[in-house]
Amino acid sequence: MSGYYYGVAVGVLFGLALVFALLKFVHKDSGMKAKYDERQNAIRGIAYKYSFFTVMIGNAVYTIFSEQINRFFKPEAFVFVIVALGILVYAGYSIFHEAYLGLNEKPGRVIISFIIIALINLAGGITQYAKGNVLEDGKVGLMSVNLTCGVLMLLIVFMILIKKCMDKREVD
Repeated sequence: MSGYYYGVAVGVLFGLALVFALLKFVHKDSGMKAKYDERQNAIRGIAYKYSFFTVMIGNAVYTIFSEQINRFFKPEAFVFVIVALGILVYAGYSIFHEAYLGLNEKPGRVIISFIIIALINLAGGITQYAKGNVLEDGKVGLMSVNLTCGVLMLLIVFMILIKKCMDKREVD
C-alpha cells in the first residue's frame, strides 16, 4: 500500500475521532445522540420535507439548465451545492422554529463545534484553492466541497446566533 493510502486512512481515522469527540462535547448527558420532544420531532419532519423539495427543485433546475450550469461548474460540484442548499433549508427552518438543537445539547458547545468544523473545512478549501485545485478546466470542481461545507457551517452558526438574539429581544 502506498503512502497516499496510508495518509487517507489516517485522515479518515482522525476525522472519525474528531466527530466522536465533538458529539461527546456538545451533549449534556453521556449519550452521543440528540434527544427531541414531540413538538421538535414534528417540526423537524416539516423541515425535512422542505429540504427534500429544495433538493428536488435544485435537481430539476440543474436538469433544465445543465448546459448553462456546466459552463461554470463540474456536475459533481453543482450537485453538492444543491445538497448544501437542502441542508441549509433544513437547518434554517429547524433553528427558527426551535427544533434544531436537541434537549440534551448545549447550544454554546454546538456553536463552538460548528465553528471548528467550518474552520477545518475552510482551511482545506483555501489550501486547495491556493494549489489551484478548486477550478478544473476553468470550472468549479469537486475540490470546492470543503469551501462549500465551511460556508454552510458558518451560515448555520449565524442562523443560530440570529435566533438567540431574536429570543433575547422577546424576553426583554
